[in-house]
Amino acid sequence: MRTKVFVLAGLMAFAIAVSSFAQTKSAAYPEMYGDNAGSTILIMPPINTTNEVEAKEYFYYTMNTELSSRGWYVYPPVLALRTLQEESANDSELFVDADIAKFGEIFGADYLMFTTIEQWYKSTVAKTLQVIATYNLRSTKTGKTVFSRKCSYTYSLADVDSAASNLASMNTGNAIIDLIGAVSALGIMAGTAVATAKTGTMDVARYCNLYAFQDIPYGPLHGHQGEDANDNAKPYYIMQN
Repeated sequence: MRTKVFVLAGLMAFAIAVSSFAQTKSAAYPEMYGDNAGSTILIMPPINTTNEVEAKEYFYYTMNTELSSRGWYVYPPVLALRTLQEESANDSELFVDADIAKFGEIFGADYLMFTTIEQWYKSTVAKTLQVIATYNLRSTKTGKTVFSRKCSYTYSLADVDSAASNLASMNTGNAIIDLIGAVSALGIMAGTAVATAKTGTMDVARYCNLYAFQDIPYGPLHGHQGEDANDNAKPYYIMQN
């Protein structure tokens, strides 16, 4: 009986949590609609709290594609980073909770996108790469967070070295050819190890960005800006396996 009570209480809590978020996009993100809406987004260099150094770069250079596809004008990453470095403003940790009005004056940006890579876990046994990242879009006019997301994505690395493994296991019956094949396979495996890590990093970053921004309102460069105002906003946390 007690178990049933706990289950029922859990279901009720879940229902309340879901219903509390059941609102339209215009209600969830009011500063991105109507007269309040801006048009330009400056992506700040991601804050990387993990040991994977390359993650920061791949997140930064794949984010603009997804935001642009949603109709927002995004400052080109290479030029933006260069300007941020010249202005000594490329350390996002210093501005994530600070006054960002100056960025609106200097860059003309309506919003700043802050990203934090919280987890980067690679399992050699399961051959998976799991990443957790948070996104916060802040207005340079009000300083408020107008859109936020947290994305957890698990990427499978199981099939990356399948070609090399198949080559290594080939047996033609010719000792010389088999030896050449085995040596080639070793070279492929060694070379693919680095390529695999880079590909996995880029793919994870790209997919995290894709799922994180799928609910962001359409921008002014999109043909349907404003038409999604009455659509239901999706939950804060997005899980993708």
